[in-house]
Amino acid sequence: MSMTSITLVIFAAFTCLGLLAYGQEVAKAIRDQSRLKTISPVTWALLLAANASAVAYALEQGDWMMASLLFANVLACGTILMIATCKQS
Repeated sequence: MSMTSITLVIFAAFTCLGLLAYGQEVAKAIRDQSRLKTISPVTWALLLAANASAVAYALEQGDWMMASLLFANVLACGTILMIATCKQS
């Protein structure tokens, strides 16, 4: 297995674990009754932007697998941001 393949597998594994963590955060945000005062929309917006720029880079490189994994992160960040914004307003 090449070093490129190994690093892709490691990236994919940690990204999938990260998506599980996002799922846990989404579930907590939905259940929260305190108007999500501890969640920073600015932080989640920055994470969304960082992941979106990484998607653009992966697409530019023609790496659809990486782009799709990163796009899942964009969706997760967007979901948390939307929930937090709605609950805080």
